Amino acid sequence: MGKLLIVRGQRICVTPLISPANRYSEYVVSKGIYLFDKDLLFKKLLHDLAILVGVGTFIGLLSPFGMDDNPLYLSVFYWVSLSIFGYMLFAPSIHVSEHCLNKHVNSYWIRISIGAFFASIGMSFFVPILTWFYMGYPIDLFGNFFLIFPNVLIIGAVITLIYVLAEKYKDKDAALTVSQEMLQSQQQALSEAKQENSTQLIEKLPVEKRGELICLEMSDHYVKVYTDKGHEMLLMRFKDALNELNGYAGIQTHRSWWVATSAVTASAKQNRKIMLTLNNGLEVPVSRTYIDNVKRVGLI
Repeated sequence: MGKLLIVRGQRICVTPLISPANRYSEYVVSKGIYLFDKDLLFKKLLHDLAILVGVGTFIGLLSPFGMDDNPLYLSVFYWVSLSIFGYMLFAPSIHVSEHCLNKHVNSYWIRISIGAFFASIGMSFFVPILTWFYMGYPIDLFGNFFLIFPNVLIIGAVITLIYVLAEKYKDKDAALTVSQEMLQSQQQALSEAKQENSTQLIEKLPVEKRGELICLEMSDHYVKVYTDKGHEMLLMRFKDALNELNGYAGIQTHRSWWVATSAVTASAKQNRKIMLTLNNGLEVPVSRTYIDNVKRVGLI
C-alpha cells in the first residue's frame, strides 16, 4: 500500500518508497494515526544528542552568567544537561503543536511559536531546579519565574529558529531526492517496457538473427525484420508488428516502413523523395503522409 509522506505537516507525495532523509513518521491514511520507524527515530535522536552535547560543552567552557567561579567541569555538566532537557521540552511541544493545530492555524510559524511559548513556560520552572542541583542555589520557582522566562523565551526562540530552518532545508533536500528517485524509477520502468515490447517481436526471430532492432519493412503478407545481426521474414501483418513495438523509440516513415530512431544516421532528398540512411546501409523512404511526424522527432 502506498504511504503518504508528511514533511513538516505538508503532504509531499504518495509513494511506496522509503524516504531517504530523516523522516521518522509516516501517516497511515486508512487509520489516521502516526507510525514510527524505530531505526530512523533512533538515528535522529543520536544525531540530535551529539549536537546538544557539543553545544552544551561549548557554552559550558565559556562559563557565562558569572559561572566562572564554579569548576569548569560543573559548568559543562550544567549546560549539557540544560541543553538536553531543553530539547526534551521544546521538541515534543513544537511537534505536538505543529500537528494538532495544523487544521486550525494556517501559518506554520505561528504553530511552532505556540509550541515554543509553552515549552518556555515549562523550562522556566525547570531551570531553578537544575541550578539548585548543580550549584546549590535555593529554589524559588514562582519568585524567579518572571526573571527567567524572558531569557528562556528569547534563547529558545533563537535555537528553535535555527533548528527549524535546518530541518526545512533537509526536508527540501529529501523531497528533491524522492522526486529524483521516482523519476529514475519511472524512466527505468519505461525502458523495461520498451525492451519487453521489442523482445516480443525479436523472440520470433531465429536466435542468430536476434539483436538490436533497426527497421521493419512490409513485403506482401510478410514483415522483414532488420537487426544488427541480419534480417528475417516473418509471416504476420505489418500492423501487428507495429503493435508489438508500442512504446519503442521508433517511427513509421512510410506505409511499408518503420525505423528505430537510434538507427538513423542521415537524411537526404533524392528526386523529390526524402530518404533516411540507416546504420546498416539501408535507405528508407519518407512518404508525404508521415513527413510531419518524422520532422517532429528531428530525423529530417
